[in-house]
Amino acid sequence: MSCEGFTSTGRAQRSQERKLRMESPFPWLVRDNPCYDPNRIGAISQAKIMTALVEAGKVVLTPYVNVRAYDLVIDEEGRFFRVQCKTGRLSRGAVAFRPHRLRAARRETGWIRRRTNYKGEVDYFGVYCPETDAVYLVPIEDVTTTALCYLRVTPAKNNQEKKVRWAKDYVLLPLQPPSLANAKLPLQ
Repeated sequence: MSCEGFTSTGRAQRSQERKLRMESPFPWLVRDNPCYDPNRIGAISQAKIMTALVEAGKVVLTPYVNVRAYDLVIDEEGRFFRVQCKTGRLSRGAVAFRPHRLRAARRETGWIRRRTNYKGEVDYFGVYCPETDAVYLVPIEDVTTTALCYLRVTPAKNNQEKKVRWAKDYVLLPLQPPSLANAKLPLQ
């Protein structure tokens, strides 16, 4: 599926959506809100993603210094997978996230914002969506755009089924503890 976005909306609809965002149960995600802090948003998402990975039985490593494109590393029996953490937002029945980074440094770009992808630098996107309170682990091979990527939560209004990337296929679920119903417990 192409992750490319939905068509743009009219001015009145954007105004209504903005008003709804301001009344969001997550005011810290709304740019116009005084509580908005992108560093805090990233820290919350990274913590939620790390927690979900550990609960799913993964061994998670964190870089000592953040100079690479990845935020976390998963150790799978000696094989290492780099994870870039992203915050997703629920929009029109899909979790949307940006699979790119923006760079604007005076010396390098003259303050022009440059969008670059993560190909070759990360293996997965770990996406936390506050509205669904879920974490999704998306392989970079499944991301075919640098614009916006969508993970569909509810069926599309046009009933499209082909080439739909379903969020349920990427959700991280915690390990279930073994059942104690049939377990033999030592006598006390």
